[in-house]
Amino acid sequence: MNDQTPREERSFVDQCVAAATLKIAVDIEEIFCRLMGELRLPYDLTALKVAQQAYLDTSPLYVKTIVICGELQRDMYDDHPGFAYFFSNATRPLAVPPYCRLQQGMLLGLEAFKAAEIESENALDEDGEGFDGHFSPRYLLLLDQFNGVLQEYWPADSYQDREGWVAEPASAQDWEKLRQSVFYLRSNAAEEAGWDNFSTADDLRERARGIQRRLEISRSWTRVIY
Repeated sequence: MNDQTPREERSFVDQCVAAATLKIAVDIEEIFCRLMGELRLPYDLTALKVAQQAYLDTSPLYVKTIVICGELQRDMYDDHPGFAYFFSNATRPLAVPPYCRLQQGMLLGLEAFKAAEIESENALDEDGEGFDGHFSPRYLLLLDQFNGVLQEYWPADSYQDREGWVAEPASAQDWEKLRQSVFYLRSNAAEEAGWDNFSTADDLRERARGIQRRLEISRSWTRVIY
């Protein structure tokens, strides 16, 4: 590579090459496993799992999918449409260009999220009410090629402790505490569901998912292709 190439550009190119190399390695691994199966040759499954985990733990990460998360409004009674509604969690996955950098994914995701907000608001009736099938976006996720969370975005009116994108990762010293919090919340959610306190259980699960996302974002922070 030309020595006159700016350092930032060289760094980005190197990361792209690493990502492409990873895809080639994964493709070769899949072909190898298929051939070994067809030829009925023995191979070390434990070593293969270790190699797969190494790919997950060390490979550079890029944005593979944008997911708009929200609520879907549905008719409660099929024979009385419009009489009453219930809400369920729903997602809208969006494709992105191959090997999408995080910054590009954030721009594309924010544009798609704001478009979904406008679409949702324009679909309301004159009284500001929704209808069966009405989708209300709540927050945005950027997923990597392994479906791990790279970033999340919350709008200003989401009633969260913060708004916008995650600005900094959790310290590695706090990861174990985060894992314990996820386990604790999920255990409490299961107990509440056992007592038919489904609303409380859903709230606890949502808190657990939020902490789990923060943990995933923090663990992948230094491996993302920006």
